[in-house]
Amino acid sequence: MAEDRKIEDEQNPVPQPEELPSSPEDGEKNGKKHEGKAKHKQEKEVELLRQEVEKLKQEKANLEDAYKRKVAEFDNYKKRVLKEMEDMRLQANKKLLQHILPVYDSLSRAVLTLENTSVESLRQGINIIFAEFSKVMNDAGVKPIECVGQEFDYSRHEALMMEEREDVPYVMTVIQELEKGYMLGEEVLRPSKVKVAKKVTKQDASESSETSSQTTEKN
Repeated sequence: MAEDRKIEDEQNPVPQPEELPSSPEDGEKNGKKHEGKAKHKQEKEVELLRQEVEKLKQEKANLEDAYKRKVAEFDNYKKRVLKEMEDMRLQANKKLLQHILPVYDSLSRAVLTLENTSVESLRQGINIIFAEFSKVMNDAGVKPIECVGQEFDYSRHEALMMEEREDVPYVMTVIQELEKGYMLGEEVLRPSKVKVAKKVTKQDASESSETSSQTTEKN
């Protein structure tokens, strides 16, 4: 009998507590528990996203504020630079005019006494005024451009006339100054207006002369 009961127990084992089927109430509780966890996780993610959005909004506001400050600073800087440049220009003009005024005074006195001045006195007066003005120019750093006999330089000379010659040292040689040019330091204040001689060989000159003669005969 004992053996038959043992066999029956083995064929129909008694369910253990963990193996017992859960009741509907337990399933509902577990479902609500999982749902609550999921909702809590979702709310946490939403909160993190909201915080990230607020952070980005603040960063955007900070960048906009920084941009506006930089624009204002640049505008003020530009105005300050323009004012400084204008002040420098005025100071430069003031300094130049202070040097020119004595020359102007001398010229004014010469004009006032012109009717009662002899030719010699007038000549001397003009020389004095010219010397004064030359000193002003020299003190300001203005120097005349030496050009006659020099090689033609496009940056310093302006050719108004040209001729062909054999007896010049350069391919293009300045042979006459038509209007004096000046340098201010290393800068060209005004180029010299000049006449230029283009160097040619005797053969070139001969051919050019023959061509010119033939043209004259045809006309």
